[in-house]
Amino acid sequence: MVGLWRRGSLEQKSPRLDRLCFCDQMRQEDVADLAIAISELPDQHSAIFWRSPNLGIWCLQFGGRIESSPVGDENFAWAIPPDMHAFEIRQIRELCDLISQAVSITNAPHYSFAPSRGSLFYGIGVDVYFVAGHGATGLTCATFVLAILNCLENYELIDLDTWPPATSADIAERSKLIARVSGIWDVTQLVAEINSPRPMPSHLVGACLFGNSRVDYERADNAATLVRSNLHDYYVRSGLKL
Repeated sequence: MVGLWRRGSLEQKSPRLDRLCFCDQMRQEDVADLAIAISELPDQHSAIFWRSPNLGIWCLQFGGRIESSPVGDENFAWAIPPDMHAFEIRQIRELCDLISQAVSITNAPHYSFAPSRGSLFYGIGVDVYFVAGHGATGLTCATFVLAILNCLENYELIDLDTWPPATSADIAERSKLIARVSGIWDVTQLVAEINSPRPMPSHLVGACLFGNSRVDYERADNAATLVRSNLHDYYVRSGLKL
């Protein structure tokens, strides 16, 4: 009797660098219908890329507000999220189309450090809704991508339960952001969340280098180092500004 496929059943201990691609490959036809990207060294930034019907490859990202645009000459690395059926990839692409075309989003997220496994977007007809999970009040660029993936039933790219509290380096970077936006945003919640676990863009792309979902912190963090190193080398080889 053939065993039933179970999500995460083919756990892979080591990342596969052949899963990591760069922007010049994204522009090829039929390379990927869905990908998670990292760009903008030295400051990491996450985005989700999807193939929109008749419109080519588009980008959806969050930096305090949701923005969508066709993918052009951005300098990024990308990888395909693992452990998904074709109908699930189609479901995410449809949600991305809906979010990108929405006039407004009910309970639209603001910028917030604290991650949550329960944060998600969903659509009903042409309307889009955001629900903040337990302990969360908004999103970062990385948790924005996770919130889109959370539209899938029983799918988690990373295992947030294994993420440690923010490191001293995380806190220092977050403090700089708070100082930069103070006076523009209400930073009270950001200050309160400064010690929250910090899933980073390189963690998400690193998690995609494994063959299974729900990747724990240790594996994602090790793979994230490879992602950052290879993206840095790509920038240097291409003569791009760091």
